[in-house]
Amino acid sequence: MPVATDTLASADSAKDARLRGLRNIVVEGQRTLPTGATMPLAATSDEPTRSLDQWVSLVKGWKKSDVDAVLAKHGALLLRDIPVKSANDFSRLLHAFGWTAHIDVGNPVNRVVHAPNVANANEGPASLYIAAHSEFGISSIFPSRICFWCMVAPDEGGQTPVNSGAWLLQRLQEEAPEFVEELVAKGVRYTIYHPPTKRSLDANGNGVVAAWGSQVVQGDDDETIKAKVEAEIQRISPETSWEWQPDGGLFTFQRVPGVRFHPVLQVPVIFSNLASYYGGAIGRGTLEAPYLDAEGFYKPPPLYGDDSPIPLKYLDLVERLTCEGRTMIKWEQYDVLIIE
Repeated sequence: MPVATDTLASADSAKDARLRGLRNIVVEGQRTLPTGATMPLAATSDEPTRSLDQWVSLVKGWKKSDVDAVLAKHGALLLRDIPVKSANDFSRLLHAFGWTAHIDVGNPVNRVVHAPNVANANEGPASLYIAAHSEFGISSIFPSRICFWCMVAPDEGGQTPVNSGAWLLQRLQEEAPEFVEELVAKGVRYTIYHPPTKRSLDANGNGVVAAWGSQVVQGDDDETIKAKVEAEIQRISPETSWEWQPDGGLFTFQRVPGVRFHPVLQVPVIFSNLASYYGGAIGRGTLEAPYLDAEGFYKPPPLYGDDSPIPLKYLDLVERLTCEGRTMIKWEQYDVLIIE
């Protein structure tokens, strides 16, 4: 599959839509993409006292094509000074867009649901550093958008970095075109572990049944559960293989494209978890085969889809460029951030 060198050019052709009822603002952390678009687009109400009910009505009136065009052009939309004061408020606002809710399948992250289609980011401590990643970049099924809401703004730190996958691919093509060719030809393999049962207060503690057991029902015996989990894995990602552990835990080896195409702009992008899984291996000291940490736990960095190692210099380049190109979103209370 050839990859164009001007991956951002098509972004200029995205419809320059405006969303009724918004007034654009400037916020800390915005950056200008090579296309000239601001990422994220930040806006607030053009009326000083718009209630949540009025916001919901306003959003329902927006054309889906206009929302898609704004998100495609800017990468993200930050809505500020909205009276979204609870998880239920946030859920109401998001459902007003009329989007089909994403269903988590194969998610290694342990989350607690607080309202319809609203959950905390993970069960880790507030001090946990979450490395850059595409939401469900490890999978062939992923959400078109991910939305964040700030209930309590941090006194310091706590910014959320956002990147352009098209920009990242363009920079990789400039610095390591041979790596991009390998990503296109071979894809990427991620190694994911699910413990036998959910682990509370563990960011990556989503158990086997919680992650893959959508078809499991009460009364299923162990062999039936295993069969249903394996069938779900094959349904979601036929390229994925797996390995059951003696304690009932499960390793999945998920193989996905290294470069994907943006469905609106029709340009190739990096949509992946390369940086985050590389960071995870650094943290455990498992960058080199046999990829075992001090306790014997298997945690390799991302590999090529044919199971061959990705040279660490390329993973380090992905990490460096991700940090170089990120937009740092500084939160204010009740902010809503929609990432395309």
